[in-house]
Amino acid sequence: MLGIADMRRLLIVDHKLERRAATCHHLVSERRINSDSTAIILEPAASYAVTPWSRMARCLSEISGPKLRVRKGGVQRDPPDEQRAGATSNSPLNMESTMTQRIDAYKVAPEGIAALVGVENYIQECGLDHRLIALVKVRVSQINGCEYCLHMHTEDARKLGESEKRLYLLDAWQESALYSKRERAALAWAESLTDIAQTRAPDDVFDAARSQFSEKEMADLSIAIAMINAWNRLATGSRAMHPADLARAA
Repeated sequence: MLGIADMRRLLIVDHKLERRAATCHHLVSERRINSDSTAIILEPAASYAVTPWSRMARCLSEISGPKLRVRKGGVQRDPPDEQRAGATSNSPLNMESTMTQRIDAYKVAPEGIAALVGVENYIQECGLDHRLIALVKVRVSQINGCEYCLHMHTEDARKLGESEKRLYLLDAWQESALYSKRERAALAWAESLTDIAQTRAPDDVFDAARSQFSEKEMADLSIAIAMINAWNRLATGSRAMHPADLARAA
């Protein structure tokens, strides 16, 4: 699977991917180059919600030869048609699958949830700016595609005075001048730890963050990033339904 950083590039399909500069918050379209090559072009998009993955998925056309599709976390090749045919109704391949909550961890594992909440209480008292923490939580939740946490933490960020413009542009923060050096360092570190299997938390990203945060602040920031990743996995894995879904189902 190609990582999120690779979504910021023009992809040329010719039995390999040749990357060119583009931006991840743009829509995707298809243009045939010749009989053997097809370009996936990222074009300027209109306004979009906080996370654009579903919209990008709808806009990605099927291509000849090796097939690609937009998924949360990047672009990946489609499985063979026979695997697609055998996909269940709850499979990620089924774009129309209905979200049904699997378990309620708050009810069946209250001690475990209480332990997680204890860490959250520490984060709130550790001294890091609450608006920065909220921004990091939204960005990590965008990457992980956690609708429950996106709903919660965008709402929290607004209550703390965060602007709609900065929330809308958060998934393109690298191309925006709306974020401070400290915020950019925190967001880069958050992305690095969230996609740690690919990034391995490189020295340059750490050094940039360390130049903006003290040693304790780096530890606290890393704990906050680890915690929102934990909540994302718990909410997504249990298919927790956020209030908008619950209202619609009522």
